[in-house]
Amino acid sequence: MKLLLKFNLVFLLVFAIGLGASGFIARKLLQEGAHAEVLDRARRSNALIYPIAIGKVRPALLSELAVLTGGRSFQLRDARELERTFATVARELRYQYLIGYTPSRALRRGEREWRSIKVSVKASRPGVRVRARDGYMTE
Repeated sequence: MKLLLKFNLVFLLVFAIGLGASGFIARKLLQEGAHAEVLDRARRSNALIYPIAIGKVRPALLSELAVLTGGRSFQLRDARELERTFATVARELRYQYLIGYTPSRALRRGEREWRSIKVSVKASRPGVRVRARDGYMTE
């Protein structure tokens, strides 16, 4: 028997800078149903998305992307907060766990479907929290 360890950590930082840029990004992503397509592609990816908005406005799509992928969204008033934000993201990436399980319903070869999951933790120390995707695509 062979033990196979596979590490695929993919993360994406998305920036929206200033009111004008945020508005432009939001309009572009919402045109012709692109909002739903962006969310669908994010859901199907294995990437953690960490959107960072700088300025007064954060498009709702950025928060949705973070929640959907298990990432975290940031709203910065000033670009000088970037260094601290990058450190926060790096710390979170270092403290991640990969959990595996066998689904109760068998996978069918060649069939892709969305399967919802819920991850929870029982911890004896305070402040423990779970940030996880709400499901996965079968392959």
